[in-house]
Amino acid sequence: MKNIPPDESGSDVSERGQLCSIIRAAFEGVKLGDGVGLYQAQGIDDHESDEACSIFRERDEKDDWTRITSEDLNNCYSSLSFFDAEGMRFYLPAYLLADLNGEYKFDLIDEFTNWCDYKKEQYSLLSDIQRDAVSRYLRFIQDKPGNWLDAHKIDVVLESLCENVPESSELQNEEA
Repeated sequence: MKNIPPDESGSDVSERGQLCSIIRAAFEGVKLGDGVGLYQAQGIDDHESDEACSIFRERDEKDDWTRITSEDLNNCYSSLSFFDAEGMRFYLPAYLLADLNGEYKFDLIDEFTNWCDYKKEQYSLLSDIQRDAVSRYLRFIQDKPGNWLDAHKIDVVLESLCENVPESSELQNEEA
């Protein structure tokens, strides 16, 4: 599903807002560290030299994913395929929020539904609370009208993503 338009119904607005808050809280304080950056990943995609990729990395946000603009995400849509686990953990919430706010112009669901060992590795550093936030995003998308084609694929991803992740109620008790 591409560029999710916000639904005008009150319940959708409320659910979308709650989901955005859950994502923000789950990824609060995450830094890029030594992970592959947004523009660095574009260099990798374009088969640039290590030197060129290092220059691209200088442009990357590394400390606060909330400063990443939707414009940057749209310019770097293929970066999702080239992040390592640290890069994915840092940039994923920005992509999720841009998609939920109708600002991401590409098909984010496709990034999840092409599940393979490499994708599992990309998500390997997510904490249980972060996996829960991503799962809630996927379920929200799955429940949208007209998304029946991806529904089964999302089920498969949810099963893989949520292996050994406690139920949401257990996570809430864990936070208390």
